[in-house]
Amino acid sequence: MLIAALRSVARALDTIRARPRPGVTALVTGLLGGVLLGTATLGSSATPVAERPASASSDDPVSLNDAKFPEVERESEGDDTPSREPAARGPAAAAAAVDEYEAEAGVSVGAVVLPFDGETANAGGSLRTVQAWSAMKVPVAAAYLDFLRAKAGAPSGDAVMSPERRENLRSALVESTNESIREPVKDMVKALGSDGAAQQINGMLELGGVSGSPVGSAPDPEIGGSLPIGEAQWDLVEAANFYRSLQQGCLDLAAEDRAFLLRQIRAAPQALGWGAGEVFPHESIAYKPGWGPSPDGFVASQFVLVGVNEQGDGARGGYVAAIAVKLGGGDLEAAKPHLRALAERIQSTMGVPGGSAGPTGQC
Repeated sequence: MLIAALRSVARALDTIRARPRPGVTALVTGLLGGVLLGTATLGSSATPVAERPASASSDDPVSLNDAKFPEVERESEGDDTPSREPAARGPAAAAAAVDEYEAEAGVSVGAVVLPFDGETANAGGSLRTVQAWSAMKVPVAAAYLDFLRAKAGAPSGDAVMSPERRENLRSALVESTNESIREPVKDMVKALGSDGAAQQINGMLELGGVSGSPVGSAPDPEIGGSLPIGEAQWDLVEAANFYRSLQQGCLDLAAEDRAFLLRQIRAAPQALGWGAGEVFPHESIAYKPGWGPSPDGFVASQFVLVGVNEQGDGARGGYVAAIAVKLGGGDLEAAKPHLRALAERIQSTMGVPGGSAGPTGQC
């Protein structure tokens, strides 16, 4: 076909030479040059279909258009996330981002990223130990449910818990009310004594990897003889490990008691939706915050299970994010923007995993 076309063009040129018309002559000459140039280009660089690489498939055809138009960045179908990943991702990148934020903000912060799958923790910022305040309510509630189970010889504490105590625990874990956690603690003090009640709580903490028996046994008369659980100090990495142990089923709790606790902290973001609750989608997290004065200022923290479904089961790639800030003064309102900023940096490097449940029992 190409040879025939060239012959036709040559005949046309002969005709024009016999009866020259300058404009037409230039046009046909240009066409002939284009045909010859196209022939040379195809002969030197085009890849015949039979010689395409083995990786090419019918779903990704090779065509001349691929040479004309450079590949553009595409978004995957049904996903709002661009296909290009950030330059740095993962727990180490999250810790580095927290270090950068601490330097920028000029406040003392700490963050721990602990994957569900048993990998080691990565910590950023200079803050390592904090007062637990209301974040200690989850270990206390776990200890209380196990106390009820053992006392009644029942399959679970949830099975024998009174409606009043059920509401106490719900209010303490979802809305973080202090009065609600004191009644279950006083039940344990009445049955076990103050030393025994503290041992019950510290034993549960130890199962989750928290060392040093942080909860003291001296009842506080100002709070009706309940133990001063919120004043306990704990290491952020160990505290994050406790929350991972709860999610992974490693606390030697009855399955029904673990499920009860996870249901409550799954509901907490709707009631206390600040800090991490402003960054992560509520349907993918469970968490417990704690905040209050410290000996030299004010401290606030949040322990977040990222990538959990309604049953508390974790997605592959799920993780615990423990974030904390310590201020020289101020209150919770002053701390909230820092917690939000820490959550943003962790979310940008770790993402929000979803999908099938990951492995359990990574204790």
